[in-house]
Amino acid sequence: MGTQAILSGISLFTAWIALLVQPALCLAAPWDLTASDVEGRISDISSTAAVALLLILVMVLAVRTHRRANSAWGEPEPKYRTVANLSCDWESWTASDGRLLYVSPACERITGYRPGEFIEQPSLLREMILPEDRRLWDEHRHDVHAEQPSRETEFRIRRHDGSIRWINHACRTVTDERGEYLGVQSCNRDVTHLHEAQEALQRSEEQCRAFIALSTEGISLWEVDGPIPTTLAEDEQIERFYWHARLAECNDVFARMYGMGTAGEMLGARLGDILTPTETENIEFLRSFIRSGYNVKSCETYGYDQLRNRHSFRTGMVGRCVDGRLVEAWSIQHDMTDLARLHRQVRRADDEWQTTFDSIADPIMILDRGFRILRANPAAAAFLNVAPVAIPGKHCYTLMHGKDSPVPLCPVRAMMKTGIHTETELYDEKRKAWFLVSADPLPGPEGEVAGAVHTVKNITESKITRDAIRDSEAFNRSILASLNDRIAIIDGNGVILAVNAAWERFAAENDTSSPPRVGVGINYLDVCHRAVQTRDDLAEQALRGIRSVLNGRKESFSLEYPCDALSEKRWFAMRVMPFKRAGGGAVICHADVTERKRAEDEARRRMIELAHVTRVATLGELAASLAHEINQPLTAILSNAQAAQHFLAREVPETDEIRQILDDIIEDDKRVSEVIRRMRSLLKKGAASHERVNIHDAVLESVALIESASLLNGLSITTEFDAGMPIVCADPVQLQQVLFNLMVNAAGAMKNTPNPSRKIRIGTLLRDERTVQLSVTDSGTGIDEAVMAHLFEPFVTTKPGGMGMGLSISQTIIKAHGGTIGAKNNPEGGATFFFSLPLDKESRS
Repeated sequence: MGTQAILSGISLFTAWIALLVQPALCLAAPWDLTASDVEGRISDISSTAAVALLLILVMVLAVRTHRRANSAWGEPEPKYRTVANLSCDWESWTASDGRLLYVSPACERITGYRPGEFIEQPSLLREMILPEDRRLWDEHRHDVHAEQPSRETEFRIRRHDGSIRWINHACRTVTDERGEYLGVQSCNRDVTHLHEAQEALQRSEEQCRAFIALSTEGISLWEVDGPIPTTLAEDEQIERFYWHARLAECNDVFARMYGMGTAGEMLGARLGDILTPTETENIEFLRSFIRSGYNVKSCETYGYDQLRNRHSFRTGMVGRCVDGRLVEAWSIQHDMTDLARLHRQVRRADDEWQTTFDSIADPIMILDRGFRILRANPAAAAFLNVAPVAIPGKHCYTLMHGKDSPVPLCPVRAMMKTGIHTETELYDEKRKAWFLVSADPLPGPEGEVAGAVHTVKNITESKITRDAIRDSEAFNRSILASLNDRIAIIDGNGVILAVNAAWERFAAENDTSSPPRVGVGINYLDVCHRAVQTRDDLAEQALRGIRSVLNGRKESFSLEYPCDALSEKRWFAMRVMPFKRAGGGAVICHADVTERKRAEDEARRRMIELAHVTRVATLGELAASLAHEINQPLTAILSNAQAAQHFLAREVPETDEIRQILDDIIEDDKRVSEVIRRMRSLLKKGAASHERVNIHDAVLESVALIESASLLNGLSITTEFDAGMPIVCADPVQLQQVLFNLMVNAAGAMKNTPNPSRKIRIGTLLRDERTVQLSVTDSGTGIDEAVMAHLFEPFVTTKPGGMGMGLSISQTIIKAHGGTIGAKNNPEGGATFFFSLPLDKESRS
């Protein structure tokens, strides 16, 4: 609409000029101008006037626009300048005619050019933009002029000093209240650091992915479907992690660990499908993961491949938590099952060798012949407290010892001369630690020593351990030497490793062979085997016992045996115990127990005498009853003899009566003889003699001995025998003494019991195929509970005037026969004494 008005004005102005010029042309007719010449002149004048008018109108419009822009700019200018001058970004305002009205001071910091240079030279910005980015700038400027409200782009500029910077350019169009275009407000921000960071991040991600792809470890990323709150209980976290963590990323090495070809075949798998939940080690691994704050270095885990082959892994895992919730975890696994093959692969490539070299925990340096460091691993840099890049070219003795030449004990200097491995232990006063410093030759192309591999290993702990072991060994040797017992230590094959001084002295005194047959280095099993060939039964027992300890069938073995020493016959106790060490072994101890054996023999002799005294005392208690038992048949014999004399005094003797009287005399004599025989068997004195005894016969024998005395006291004795015929291997006199003591005690316990209730019941019972039990039950007052716990101890008695030795001796006799003895109170009253004995081997079913 504005353009049409301008064109109409130009046409009117041209017509007006033509009307003014036409009279002048008519006056010029006398000057011989033709009509066509006049019309041409008029046309030329009209055209010139139109152009002039057009220029005037354009200038008027420009001035009006400029005024409008200045007016629009002038109103907010103070506020805008105040904010823009403080901004770190490069701000500018461009008018609609392309003139820069304002450039903020930050432009000089970003571009190196002052604000005035941009205002004086509007094209300076485009000239600064790198040629390859100018097309982006031009397209951006076109889009802005196409009345797009705002635009943003990024490009590179070359600063005044020649450096390259990245600029983020954002602009918006400015219009007045009528919507007329007034100009552009721009903001330029230096984002070079952001691009550099993005590039570094991209390089890092590429390197990381390259590392993951090329790594020999199995690396995987697990993403949790629903983030797991870290405040949950351990077991619940483990359960959720097992079944909600899915494999989001892994390398091919990880996939091959589980029998897959590529990583893509495993993506999406749950952790519970990979890390077997039934393995205790896997559960403990996840517990360590949680307890360590979701950062566990290395734990043992187990998994199965597609063929169900079980693999052992060393696994580390690092989790990422957001707002107290576990969202993902990276893991790295090392397949210990195929470790040897992986190591061979690592050694094939030089870069993998470098990785191995850098990962060594001990400081390692590669030196030339001048002791200059050519290469050092990170451990060496940490040890020297020097940046890795500053190490190459420096002398090792300067960095390690602060010296200008090698120290006197330097193993590198010694190795340079000898060409062989050299090592020494040095104490570092500065670090307060012991180090094993070693040097190995680095061969040159001609086989000469071109340098050295210099290794420093902290051996403080191992040295302390070695010293402790040495002190412990010295301590053990001193203890071993101080023992009087003969002690030898043998290995798993029977070879003697060490003996103490007592063993050596005994061997020197009794072994005349040279060298000794039982010294260090001799096979003790061979010595025992040679003794077995001489039909030595004790040697055969010892050989079997030692072998049983060596092969682990027995925890220990012991044997007592006599030994004919040069001075006297002595007794020894041999004890064999395992020697817990790699390869096995045993400790053999021969203790001199001669004095103990003598004491045991003396105690046994005195026990036999005491038992005999006890039997005599027991019979003394029944003397009156036994006298009546003997006197009764003797009186009958006398009466029968007198009757026989009476019958013989007749003229005609009655032979039948006399024969019957003689039979009675014989029976009474046998009765007296049996009582005397039983008394003599109890009074018999001598060493114990074991033989096969029917326990029922032994009971009946004892019952018969005291039956008459029991009847005098109103006692009744009954027997309840098992249907079998229990045969035991025992001394009949000692067994009868135990029965006799128990029955006498039962009779004494019923002293105050009314006569009809005085009953003793003797029973036998086969408890199993190996044991028979005999019990003696009375109807007396029972046993006081306070006395029950000490009933079988010596000198414990409940009878007035009793010695308290009967039950103690009975217990000793039963234990010597391999049995047990006890007592209990009966619910209905009275007490029961019982003992059990092993059956004779021939009587076992």
